[in-house]
Amino acid sequence: MTTMVKKLLSYTSVLLMTASLVGCGSPFAGSNNTPEPQENSASAATSDTAGSAEASVAPASEDTAPLEKDIILTTYYYSSKKDDVERCTGHYTDITFSRELEKKYPKLAEIVNIITDNWESSVRDTVGDFAYWYDEEYSFDITFYNDQSIEIVRFDDRLFTILSNDESYGGGAHPNHSTYSYNIDPVTGMTYNLRDVLASPSDFPAIIRTRMEKESPELLEEIDSFYYEDGDVFADKLDNDTYTFTVDDKGLHIIFSPYEVASYAAGTIEVDFSYEEYPELVTESFRMTAPADLESRIERVDGDTTEVEAKSAYNTEEFDGEAGHEGAIEVANPTWAYYFNDSYKRDTKSHYLTLTQTKEERSDWLDTEVWAANHGFAMPEFPYDDETYHYEAYNPYMDGYMYNSLVISSVESGETIIDYNLAKVCNGYDEKENRSSDQTEFIRYAKVVDDILYVEISHWGYASEGPDNAYIVAINLNTNEVIFRSEPLRANGYNFKVVDDTIICGYGFTAEPDYIYLLDRYTGKMVQQIPVRSAPYVFEIVDDTLYVATYNTAYEFTMTR
Repeated sequence: MTTMVKKLLSYTSVLLMTASLVGCGSPFAGSNNTPEPQENSASAATSDTAGSAEASVAPASEDTAPLEKDIILTTYYYSSKKDDVERCTGHYTDITFSRELEKKYPKLAEIVNIITDNWESSVRDTVGDFAYWYDEEYSFDITFYNDQSIEIVRFDDRLFTILSNDESYGGGAHPNHSTYSYNIDPVTGMTYNLRDVLASPSDFPAIIRTRMEKESPELLEEIDSFYYEDGDVFADKLDNDTYTFTVDDKGLHIIFSPYEVASYAAGTIEVDFSYEEYPELVTESFRMTAPADLESRIERVDGDTTEVEAKSAYNTEEFDGEAGHEGAIEVANPTWAYYFNDSYKRDTKSHYLTLTQTKEERSDWLDTEVWAANHGFAMPEFPYDDETYHYEAYNPYMDGYMYNSLVISSVESGETIIDYNLAKVCNGYDEKENRSSDQTEFIRYAKVVDDILYVEISHWGYASEGPDNAYIVAINLNTNEVIFRSEPLRANGYNFKVVDDTIICGYGFTAEPDYIYLLDRYTGKMVQQIPVRSAPYVFEIVDDTLYVATYNTAYEFTMTR
């Protein structure tokens, strides 16, 4: 059943149910289900879960029919069985707007449809995958699960805020917990990051650090010891736009999921900043002056249960016997965070190019194939050649293109230079936390420069669904070790370019920030970010001109070395 059909049936069933309650005398008539406002502790704390996903039915008068709800939240369920034994269950919540609301905020409705479509496919595929691996590897009596629930925290003309709480267990020492926020402009459909709502973003890392030093010094000590980068964890998260946050009538609320900034044992970490204590923290236009009556606007209903085949999300078929595959070299994954192997430090200073924009052609949608043909470019897709090497990816997880392995051979002789199994680099498990990726990640593009192989790895979804995503990974061809893994959300286009000491790549996705990034090709560190109108897809170079195709805009830049 398609998502749109589900939404239509969901809303129709709620309206019919409401009508029947009116005809028979609503059991909610004359009741008052609105809770008293909660006091915000405005302190750093830890908890096992983040937020509640409850919303009540608004009271109705016996003499007047209840109004149509603005939002219907429908929970759909999945189950995967074998021999009538349930191996894995899961659920996700769909969001349906009333017709009036959809007409008022069409951009919001469009973005929310995309978000819920991703929730649906993620939960459904995970339930089937968990059940498959249960059958293959586990004999103990336990049911795996993948549950996703949501809370609508705010809905006004400034912000539509969703908190998504995810919990899953597919084996191992403990379940996985994560909380993500979506802060969407209802009118434009654009997503706001934390820096957008702060009056002075540069001051925030020091503010949150001071807050935690006062309230939870031991927890702050663990956070600092858990973060092994040279910089400050709070500043780096702000730079990378990876904060989970909400802004309500009390103030600013920050949430860190387990493993995000501290160990699993630290639990979910929450830090509150009330307007009373921090009157200048949040930009005036984003503040709420009074609590919103969301309960009267939201209806929760249960949807149907769908049986899912116990099927791996990965390709479990054996290799086809092509030369070199049986002896492929497996490359280890040191960690999902930014990583640099100190043994590859260079004494010489890198010299980076600069980009100067010279052209911008806007459209509603840019056909990249037509754009490439007009300029005489070939669309980057496996297999392909450069001046020296032939690149061929193989062993797809699914869909015939989500590759996890790579063979590189000489264009001149045809001799295989390297045969890499990059399954661990793509999806784990990593050496630091023994953790797999949240979404199926795969090889998008690769390039050999000197004795280094650069590989772009990402998944197809939102960063919130799998934050360990969209990297450039550098591998030393002499040692078969990872030199660096860039910071996440740096590259998810069809290709990238390496010019002198600079990697040119880009990241973007629906309702997420879109940037061209310049990275140091020896460390993976960001040198510069350039905002663009939409997700960068293709990069091509002719002489000193860089051509960039994004979702809706064609750019040209002059490169200065």
